[in-house]
Amino acid sequence: MSLRFSGLYRHTYYCVKLACRHTTDMRNFIKLLR
Repeated sequence: MSLRFSGLYRHTYYCVKLACRHTTDMRNFIKLLR
C-alpha cells in the first residue's frame, strides 16, 4: 500500500513538474510570437 502510494506521489510530482515547465515554455513561446 505504501509502495503504491509513493509511486502515485512520484507520478503526481513529475506531472506537476512537467506541467510547470510546460506552462513556462508556452509563456516564452507566446512572448516570441508577440
